[in-house]
Amino acid sequence: FLSLLFSLALSLDPKLVKYAVNCGGDSIVTSDGVTYRKDIGYSSGIASDYGKQFQIRLTRDLEIYQTERYDEQDFTYTIPIKEEGNYVLILKFSEVYFSSPSAKIFNVKIGDTYIVKQLDIFSKVGKAAAYDEFIEMNYEGGKLKIKGNVVENAVSRGELVITFEKGSKDNPKINAIVLLKGGLEDTHQYEQSEFLAQIQRERLVQKQAQEKVKEVKREEIDDSDFESLEQDVHAVEEPDSLFSVLTSTPALVIVGIVALLAGG
Repeated sequence: FLSLLFSLALSLDPKLVKYAVNCGGDSIVTSDGVTYRKDIGYSSGIASDYGKQFQIRLTRDLEIYQTERYDEQDFTYTIPIKEEGNYVLILKFSEVYFSSPSAKIFNVKIGDTYIVKQLDIFSKVGKAAAYDEFIEMNYEGGKLKIKGNVVENAVSRGELVITFEKGSKDNPKINAIVLLKGGLEDTHQYEQSEFLAQIQRERLVQKQAQEKVKEVKREEIDDSDFESLEQDVHAVEEPDSLFSVLTSTPALVIVGIVALLAGG
């Protein structure tokens, strides 16, 4: 239910979108009216539609997250940026190959500045699910600023330079890129943040429940071991009790009388 509400909230105002590219795929118009260009502006890499075999979760526009561009080394995309003002760069991802966390980890830079570090898509939303990164920035006088700091080598010949850097695990990738003129309030960043926080809370509750089950099972095992030990103790005590009865003074007297009668 939460996934459905979240996917319904994912929409952008087409009038604010200055550029959008469907990495690894063809031109497409999404349900919110945003037109994504066919894959263009990349330095190298491999286009893939491997994700088309999956029904991508957390989005109404599966196609955007079903195609991608990846490379076995660093690669770049250049995005035209002409007007001065405030912008949000939206990087769209989905993990469609790996089924566990820490299998694909990489970084993203604008110019010389890291904007996303150690990205592990699966750890964010799992497999075959949409996940977006949002980067606020300001462009004035030919200079790009992020969080008030000038980013060196961010813009070349009127184009924003985005590098997808190979990290510690597997290869860097990207599904789609959007450049929106405005602020985070003009995106679905808040909705995604709240949804991911809810996922984390649910994971915590689930983990606590699993730990409780394990604790109960351990207690049951301990009780079972105690019962087994108690049975072993009784098994040892019973022969000793029988021996003590047979060797008692009354028992020996009775045995003697029986022997004399038998001999007579």
